[in-house]
Amino acid sequence: MDSDKREKIFAAIVASAIASAPSSERSAIVATAVGSFPEFAQVVSRAANSVPPAAPVAGAPSAETAMVLGNIRVLEVEGNSVECIDAQGKISKLQAGEFLTQGVRIVTGRESRAVLIFENGSSVRVEPGSDFSIEKFTQDPFKPEGLDYRTMQSEPSRSVTRTGVAEGKILFNVADLKASSRYEIVTPVGVAGIRGTGGFALAESGDAGQSGGFGLFDGTAVFTTPEGESLNVEQNNTIAVGAAADGFAITQNPPEGQAALDQAQQGVAQAAGVTTVQPFLGAPPPQQAPPDPMANLTPAQQAVLQQAAAEGTQAVAQAALQMAAETPASAAQIAAAAADLAPAAAGTIARSIAFAIPAQAAGIAAIVASVAPVQAPAIATLVANAVPAQTVAIASSVALVVPLQSAIVAASVSSVAPMQAVAIAVAISTVVPSEAASVAAAVTTVVPAQASALAVAVASAVPEQAAAVAVAVSTVVPAQAPSISASVATAVPAQAVAIAAAVATVLPDQAASISNSVATAVPGQSAAIASAVSAALNALNEAGDAGGATQPTGPPVDQNPGSLTTPTPTPTPTPTPTPTPTP
Repeated sequence: MDSDKREKIFAAIVASAIASAPSSERSAIVATAVGSFPEFAQVVSRAANSVPPAAPVAGAPSAETAMVLGNIRVLEVEGNSVECIDAQGKISKLQAGEFLTQGVRIVTGRESRAVLIFENGSSVRVEPGSDFSIEKFTQDPFKPEGLDYRTMQSEPSRSVTRTGVAEGKILFNVADLKASSRYEIVTPVGVAGIRGTGGFALAESGDAGQSGGFGLFDGTAVFTTPEGESLNVEQNNTIAVGAAADGFAITQNPPEGQAALDQAQQGVAQAAGVTTVQPFLGAPPPQQAPPDPMANLTPAQQAVLQQAAAEGTQAVAQAALQMAAETPASAAQIAAAAADLAPAAAGTIARSIAFAIPAQAAGIAAIVASVAPVQAPAIATLVANAVPAQTVAIASSVALVVPLQSAIVAASVSSVAPMQAVAIAVAISTVVPSEAASVAAAVTTVVPAQASALAVAVASAVPEQAAAVAVAVSTVVPAQAPSISASVATAVPAQAVAIAAAVATVLPDQAASISNSVATAVPGQSAAIASAVSAALNALNEAGDAGGATQPTGPPVDQNPGSLTTPTPTPTPTPTPTPTPTP
């Protein structure tokens, strides 16, 4: 059987499996397929994208017995640059008064914010320049009518809440939770387990990678890093969490902590001021919560993990490892269920199970990342450290499941496997071609000496993105712009003119060198190249004379037409140390 026919059959099988599965299991199918057959990653990607979203199934069973989707009300939107991205990737302007449920992301512009209240009485203020997600919010049914949300101190029913801060800052005030409830705030550098508290959570990007902070003006919480280090955070205390390059080092009460706490307390008070007595009047009727990953396990396996959960996150990680070793065919499903039950241990769970069952490392990393997407870069890096032979497959599998984090995943994994950086960039760009330019740029920051080879390899793998790749990589290492442009043009000569014009626009001081280098590499197009570069510079000068931007940013390059339109901070790649893998 020829390879084309084999790929078509494989794609049909995957597409059929995805189409017939409930939406909660689709990521698991994709992750398992890529992990088991990494050579077919691109085929799996195309098959997954060809299947429309599944319609919700009424009355579907839930691992959280009798739980329904909790409502979230948008109390206030400040500024005109706040967007909501639903679970299918649809983007809309966030409107005050609308109701949301789990699976949405809120992205604020640099001068915009939003205030949300959850049906369990907790509230969140999303600060400017933030990327906030509501990964999970389910609760036991109750009637909110007659409850005064302005004075509510404790939640009316058992709930499970998991929110994420991928970038920026949130201010939160969590109502007192019932003993069986869970509330977690996930950041790229750790997870906070909340009871009834108020404070802030912060995620930042810088030259050293992603870092974060957390503080409480009320109550207590437990903060756990991806490597498993936990710290109790008390009232009126803050922590700063260093980038992975520092081993997620925790600093207690940094100098700026008190100011951040004061701001958080003031912000929460302001948010409380816009809360109405009964904000959930007119809310959509309760909908059955979709099945949790736990539903994919046997009753006996569920019981083991639930019992471990009562003992703490590390007990869940240990129980999951033992179960996976006993039933390796179910390792990925066990890892997903354990990570959903104890997201603070997601990285530990993925690393230990992948180390014990290395043949499934890519699938395990991907399915755990789908459960804890904010932690995806850390999960990919920890698993790649544990199973270095599968580094490329691990990186591409995770990126396929969490495509908007492709660049950070690529840079994080490349930082611990620099000799495989080019292969990592190519693999991720192949399965998520819309992110090729950002992936190439992010990996270049980690291995600048490989800039030219990296640009050529990615552009050759995704030729329609060649100009964007050349621009992105040249911007990171501008001194190499002429040679990068020439190399990429040689590899993709059909785009030589576009490459020269695009890079020259971004780096006009080097326009002559860029034009000459590309013309020398592709001599048959020298006249067209010179003309295009000249026209691009003229347009740039005219824009400046008309009062436009004086600092050129180059022609618009749409890396991901379906991604966010609100400008958000660009995460800096997160280097991660190489711990000794332990089961």
